[in-house]
Amino acid sequence: MSAGLEAGMETFLVLTGLTTPEDVERFPYRPSWTVDSIADPVDRV
Repeated sequence: MSAGLEAGMETFLVLTGLTTPEDVERFPYRPSWTVDSIADPVDRV
């Protein structure tokens, strides 16, 4: 994810059951979007 952010790209984190939305706040690099399914970004790209 950090490579995408450093390149100026929007990034997506797909919640797969291991990471919760609350976990994202603990990391220095955060995705542009957090989604529940890999199908969710389709409408955004």
